[in-house]
Amino acid sequence: QTTTNQTLVQLGTFDGPATGGWGLNRLVALMNGGVMASVPLSGAQTIRLTTDSGDYDFLAFVPAAPSLRFNTPTISGGTVTISWTGSGTLQQATALTGNPATDWSNVNPQPSGSSYQVTAGTSGNKFFRLTN
Repeated sequence: QTTTNQTLVQLGTFDGPATGGWGLNRLVALMNGGVMASVPLSGAQTIRLTTDSGDYDFLAFVPAAPSLRFNTPTISGGTVTISWTGSGTLQQATALTGNPATDWSNVNPQPSGSSYQVTAGTSGNKFFRLTN
């Protein structure tokens, strides 16, 4: 905003049909090449919306889907297998007290891949999470 020679980059377009009346709202995603646009933001940046017509109430910036995600766990013969997509650190807790600093510890040793097995019913409750 304070620069006189900003670089303009078109991130995509909003294109939605008319709703047919005032007060009938619709969410319209920013699209780029037929897919929902991803807008990486960090630091101070200016976002400009250029429009020909329409009635706009707000722009909503929603975090992208996480790159780490648990898959559905499986159980076989008393062994629970948890697996995930993405690359991160697997952590475990035996109780959730609301204090992340003390509740969670890294699984040791860390799994070499993207799955981990634990025997069900031998050591009380276990909670797992993935961190970047």
